[in-house]
Amino acid sequence: MSLISQIVFAGSFKTGNPERKKTNFEAFTEQVYKKMEKIQILVSEENYVEARVELNDLLKRNLNNYEVAQVHQYLGWVNASEDKFEAAAISFQKALDSDSLPNQAHFSMMLQMAQMYMAADKPQKALDMLNQYYAGVEEIEDKTFAFEANIHYGMENYKKTISVLKRAIELSDKPQESWMYMLYGAYKYDSKFREAAEVMEKLIEI
Repeated sequence: MSLISQIVFAGSFKTGNPERKKTNFEAFTEQVYKKMEKIQILVSEENYVEARVELNDLLKRNLNNYEVAQVHQYLGWVNASEDKFEAAAISFQKALDSDSLPNQAHFSMMLQMAQMYMAADKPQKALDMLNQYYAGVEEIEDKTFAFEANIHYGMENYKKTISVLKRAIELSDKPQESWMYMLYGAYKYDSKFREAAEVMEKLIEI
């Protein structure tokens, strides 16, 4: 991703990407809305088995695209709650494919997908999703770069860890201590011992 034209704000990058314009503007019908209210209660009560039954029953109906997106979003949450992380990511992708969600929900779901792939031990898929997120979102927070750095660290790509994590730290008003420990580890494993020592000095001062 090119950062040449990006504008830096405290805690985030303004990417310069154009605002996403969704192509679908449908909404809930009253009948489906009432059904989703019931499902929402089931999920909040952690009654995932019954919630899944109700959601799958909804998918058998003649739903509009927005309703399909909402059902798959809830299925994703149910799958994640049952530690079915890759299935959750697949459900979230089906919701995104509707192109009917507002921007906040759309891009938040992309980050959730990346997290699900990480939880499923699919780091490359997590990175692929982050790259799609970067290509579409208008603003990238420091913690998202730190999440990317953590993926690279787990893949033992320490040079990439360092470059991405330094970006997160530079953006942050107060970098998290865990980020500094990760940077220390990446420098050490990349045999950059002087830089590792400098980071450790900063950690001692915290």
